[in-house]
Amino acid sequence: MDKRIYKTQKAVFQAYLALLSKQEKFTIKDICEVAGINKSTFYRNYKDLEDFQAKLIERITDELLDRFSEINKFYTDPKAFYEGLINILEDGCRYLNLNIMISKLLPLTSKLFDKFEKYFSDKKIERYNHNRAIFVTGGIITFLERNGDVTLLDGLKDFRNHIDLIVSFTISLIEK
Repeated sequence: MDKRIYKTQKAVFQAYLALLSKQEKFTIKDICEVAGINKSTFYRNYKDLEDFQAKLIERITDELLDRFSEINKFYTDPKAFYEGLINILEDGCRYLNLNIMISKLLPLTSKLFDKFEKYFSDKKIERYNHNRAIFVTGGIITFLERNGDVTLLDGLKDFRNHIDLIVSFTISLIEK
């Protein structure tokens, strides 16, 4: 990728996250002002805000999934799976500077879950473990959505504090 394009996309990405952490509503013009680019530059890279959000989710999930290369070993151990995914999400939040209230990320969570489901579907794994992976990933996202009035990192910390309870619940549902 051309360095200028990457730099522009990174600036837009960071501007969007900065605005998302501070404001309820904003426009493409607002994003461009914070990113220090013209609207025409934004539209050279994205069709509209929805296209940008889709590419943002793709970028975030790709970075998270790249860090989860050994995922297959976690399928049979829900606690290891949860802890591994939480570690990756926490590292990703810090790396991407995602200190945003969960409630502001809710429109993106269904897209995030779809991306995870596709990732697991594309893996050559047995069906039972595929269903388990989808279930526990959905569990994390649902748990975080329930805590919508806290930052993503605080929600992950809360999830970690309840991990043993969640694991026992997961096991009881999966083994039925």
